[in-house]
Amino acid sequence: MKKFTYLFILCLCALANQIFAQAITTMPAEFAPGDSVKFIIDIKLCTNQSLLNHDPEDVYLWTWNPAESTRPAEYAQGSWTASNEALKCKYEGDNVWSYKMKPTAFYGVDAATCYDKDFSMLLKAKDGSAQTEDLKVEIDAPITGPKKLYSFPEKQKTGDLMYAAATDVITIFYNKSVENKANIAAATEFSIDANAAFSDGTSARLVSLSQIGNTPEVQMKDMGNNIYKFTFIPNRLFASKLPVGATVKQTKMRLLIKPAGFPAGDSFIDDAVFMTGGYYIINLSE
Repeated sequence: MKKFTYLFILCLCALANQIFAQAITTMPAEFAPGDSVKFIIDIKLCTNQSLLNHDPEDVYLWTWNPAESTRPAEYAQGSWTASNEALKCKYEGDNVWSYKMKPTAFYGVDAATCYDKDFSMLLKAKDGSAQTEDLKVEIDAPITGPKKLYSFPEKQKTGDLMYAAATDVITIFYNKSVENKANIAAATEFSIDANAAFSDGTSARLVSLSQIGNTPEVQMKDMGNNIYKFTFIPNRLFASKLPVGATVKQTKMRLLIKPAGFPAGDSFIDDAVFMTGGYYIINLSE
C-alpha cells in the first residue's frame, strides 16, 4: 500500500510539472532589458507543433514586440518566406531551440519600452512553411523603495489587473508611511469602498459611502508600523449583493481605500503603479 501511494504521488508530481511547464522560458529567469538573455523555446510544449522534429538548421526567430521598426538593420526580420540569417536559432537538442540577445540593442529601444511592451515572438522555418503559435514573455520593471499598496496574492504584472478566483482569500495591504497626502497621512482609521460587477451586467456597492466609516465589515486592520490590511473572500464578501439567479457570478471587484472622516469626494488612497484611478481592480474567475 505504501509503495502504491508513493508511486501515485510521483505520478501527480510528474503531471503537475507537465501542466505548469511553459513553452518559452528565459535564462536567466530574471533579467533587465540591457542584460544578455537567452530565450528558450521547447516545441514539445507548444500548441502548434509543426516544427516538431524539424531540421535543426532551419528554425528562425520572428519577433515584433517590444518593437520592430526601430531595430538595427542587422536584426531586421527579413520576409516571412525568407528570414534574416541573423535570426537563426541555436538547436539545444530534444526539439528545443534558443536565441540569445541583449533586448535593448536587438530591438533598438530603451528599457522602459521593453517593460511596457514585453516580448512577443514565435519560431518558424526560414520559408514560413512551419511555425509555433505566438509566444510571450512578460517583464516587470523593478520597484525601488517601499510600496504604498500591495496584495497577497500579488498582481501578475505591475500596473496590470489582479487575477484571482472568487473563492480565494485575498489581502490588500496599505503602507501609510509613504503616503504623500498630508490629510490622509494624519488619519488612523481606513476603510474599503468595495464595488462588484456581475455576469448579468449589473453591479453593486457593498456599503453606501455615508456608512463606510461606521461599518466594521469594511474597516482595515491596523497592523502597527503604519501598515493596514483588509482580508476577504470575494464571493463571501458580496454574498448578500448577488442578484437573484443561480447562474449569476461575480466577475470583477474594485476596491478604494478611504480614511475615516472622508467618506465622499476624492479623499482616497491612490498609487500610480498599482492602482487605476484610485481603484485596485480584481478580475475574478470561478
